[in-house]
This record gives sequence, structure tokens and C-alpha cells, in this order.
Amino acid sequence: MAYKTVKFADMTVGTQFRLAIDGQDASKITPRRAFNLAQQATFPVGASVKCLVWEADPTPEELAARRREWLHRRLEEMKRGSAGDIESFRAKLEQNPLYAFEGADRAIDAAAELEAGTRLMAVLDNDRHATDTDAVNVTIKMAREEAMRGARWPSRSTSPVSNAAKAALVSAYACLVSDYDDK
Repeated sequence: MAYKTVKFADMTVGTQFRLAIDGQDASKITPRRAFNLAQQATFPVGASVKCLVWEADPTPEELAARRREWLHRRLEEMKRGSAGDIESFRAKLEQNPLYAFEGADRAIDAAAELEAGTRLMAVLDNDRHATDTDAVNVTIKMAREEAMRGARWPSRSTSPVSNAAKAALVSAYACLVSDYDDK
């Protein structure tokens, strides 16, 4: 059987890579020392060789920064999307108030998302947090507590609209916590 040689470019210590020969997983290698151009591997001629390189695992600080960035983006999406729905309701209200209130449930949900997003963004962006991890943990803790409080003690007002608004706010907090837990 004939063989061919593959040379590796410089790779940093600790970078993982996997070799696949003809679609079959050949090996997973984590070098303990730096590769240089002289490092090489030999495979059968005609084999298709694929080298996939992984970056080193992120540090805890990098993970915390990514979580904070994700949470910030998600809160901005909540606020931006809600503002559009509220503006749409406002336009319908000016055209035909009675018709607008027939579909007011979406406006109530949007207003609740806007309120939850605004409150949580203020907590996340508070300068008193020492680290990104603290900021994310405090923000998610607040959202989780608000969702649990609303689930335990739902609004029992005589106003159905007030009850719907409080339920929508609880739902907005719960959805954010669920999205965070699922990511």
C-alpha cells in the first residue's frame, strides 16, 4: 500500500484537532508541545484527509462575557420587538378604537415585554456589579424571582385587563429565564 505525508502548520499547545481519513474518525489529538512544519503524519495514498481544528476552551471570564452579551442582546430584542407591536396598536387605536381593543392582548404582551426588558436591562447595566458573572446572575435571579412570585401569587384584581397585564409580565420574565436556561 502506498502512503502520502501530510505536514501540519504551526499549532499552539493545547489546541485540539481531529483527523478524519476517508470520512472515518482517525483520532483526536491534543498536542502537549507546539507543532512545527516538521511534524507530519502518513496516510494511504488516495485517502481524503480532513483536519478540523478546535480553539482552546474559553476561560470562565470569556464565558461570563458571552453570557452577558447574550443577555444584553436578548433584552434589547425584547424591547425593540415590543416597541413595534405597541406602535402598531397605537395606530389601530387611532383608526378604530373598538377594533383595536379586540386585539389588545398582543399589545398587553408587548407592553409587558417592554417593561420586563427595561427593568432587567437597568439591573444588568448597573455599575455596582464587580464582574460579568455577577451582573448576569443578579439579573437572571431577579427575573426568576419575579416569575416565581407571579406564579405563586397571581393577580386577583377585579379588572380583567390588570390581571392580563400582570400575567403577561410574569410570562415575559419566565420566557427570558427559560431561554437563558436552554442556551
